[in-house]
Amino acid sequence: MHNVARTFRSTVQSLQVLSAYALRPHCRYKMGITSLLACQREPQVTSIETHVLKCIPLPGKKSQSKKWQVILKDTVIFPEGGGQPSDTGSITIGKGPSQTKVAVVDMSRNEARDAIHVTEQPIEEGQAVTAAVDWDRRFDHMQQHTGQHLLSAVVDQLTGADTVSWELHPQQPDTATADTVTIDLSVPTLTPRQLTDIEAQCNVHIRAAHPIKQLVLDGSPEGQAERHKVIEKGNLRGKLPPADVIEDLLRLIEIEGVDINPCGGTHLSCTSELQVLKIVGLEKSRGQARLRFMVGGRILAALGSALKREVALNKALGCGPVEHEGHVRAVVAGKKDSIKAQKGLMEELASLHGMELAYQCQQQGGVGSFQRPDADLHYLSLVAASALGKAPSCLLLLVAPTDTDPNRKDQTGVFLLAGPADRVDLVSKQVAESLGGKGGGRSGRYQGKAEQITQAQVQQATQRMTATLQQVDSSSHNSYSR
Repeated sequence: MHNVARTFRSTVQSLQVLSAYALRPHCRYKMGITSLLACQREPQVTSIETHVLKCIPLPGKKSQSKKWQVILKDTVIFPEGGGQPSDTGSITIGKGPSQTKVAVVDMSRNEARDAIHVTEQPIEEGQAVTAAVDWDRRFDHMQQHTGQHLLSAVVDQLTGADTVSWELHPQQPDTATADTVTIDLSVPTLTPRQLTDIEAQCNVHIRAAHPIKQLVLDGSPEGQAERHKVIEKGNLRGKLPPADVIEDLLRLIEIEGVDINPCGGTHLSCTSELQVLKIVGLEKSRGQARLRFMVGGRILAALGSALKREVALNKALGCGPVEHEGHVRAVVAGKKDSIKAQKGLMEELASLHGMELAYQCQQQGGVGSFQRPDADLHYLSLVAASALGKAPSCLLLLVAPTDTDPNRKDQTGVFLLAGPADRVDLVSKQVAESLGGKGGGRSGRYQGKAEQITQAQVQQATQRMTATLQQVDSSSHNSYSR
């Protein structure tokens, strides 16, 4: 599946380079094709009867699902080009009830510039078939691509900025919002007034229903005559290479009276089919202005989603659309205040728990334990800091089971061992073993995740801590006495 946006360098720059290069005596300009596919000749046609020229396995890892590369005599399924993603579609074998439909999951071109249909099953070479395109995907790409041509032409006419690159992602049917299309311009930014004028002029051209057609040039006398006509029209962006260096075909897309630009993609037949164009954003990218826009069906999809959200917000906020912003700002501000207040209360509570833990520790020979279900390591750290502030020599085990039932045998959670660094290092492995966990730390802190944070396991860990410390203290005392 084509899931990567295709980006192309501006035709203005590329044609200027080609023109300069072609003036060298040994150079010939080659577009890379000697004929146009049915999807380029007649992009409105949705199916065509053809036959299979070649079918070979798609190279790839053996562990991957087997796919096949099918080359047809002709096709209405676009393989990608001019920055436009590929089509998807199907190849049907036979007719009537016995027919078999094979999905075309991706399209590309090989080194010979053949259109490659990627399928999940082979098709016999020489087999007569019917190739059909996924029209919804195709029409969306045609709308966005033709809209890009119009937008780039208007930007050029009103600001003098060239289109350096553009991006078109296939629309995702499972997303809540429509994808935007982008063009990068050869200027750092545009003013709000320029954006308004550009959008308005694009929609004027859409309502004017300008015809859109393709012009195909080659090195023949007829192609040279057509080349002169193109230049005389004055709407060409960039320069054409000299006619005598064109070996194959050079395809141009003309929006009558507005723009002529080289392109290999599929396009609409009239600007009115664009329906409407909307600029939805301006940002900077690598020092260039990046325009985000949508055309036609994507605008309708975005509007539909926006209206659904509006109805939901009306109900949730209890107000109309005009008041949404004010209510949302109030909710966000209130949430921030609540979080701040909650943080203060948690710190106070942790301080109280720490004081209790310090008292417990002093009464139990310098070892204390604390449990609080659904707490996190941050809260355990606050409790430990408070306790050690009152009783710095204490060794503390703090645990936070994920469940509120202390008798569950499969309790998991987090734990924190805190106290003097030498004592923490002495018992850390014992504690982790008792709790069935792993951890790490330094400077008087050892923390981690555990699989057995039950009342019994915590009690066992605490007893082992106490026993180890008593043994160490006893050994130290005996050594001192001697």
